[in-house]
Amino acid sequence: MILEKQKAFTLAEVLITITIIGVIASIVIPTVINNTQNAELKATWKKAYADLSQATQRVITDNAGTLKGDVCY
Repeated sequence: MILEKQKAFTLAEVLITITIIGVIASIVIPTVINNTQNAELKATWKKAYADLSQATQRVITDNAGTLKGDVCY
């Protein structure tokens, strides 16, 4: 009976691969998080701007097309 040598990865190869994946992840993840936060900030700003714009248009419409005389303190 002839024993065949099993082909498998050594522990060193697995550890090196995991280390490389960890280094790449530590570089990529902060960038992805920052981009996500920037996108959320832009969306929030656009919503606030749209709300203010809509409120301004309602005031103008309610006052015959002008903001004159409507000063809030």
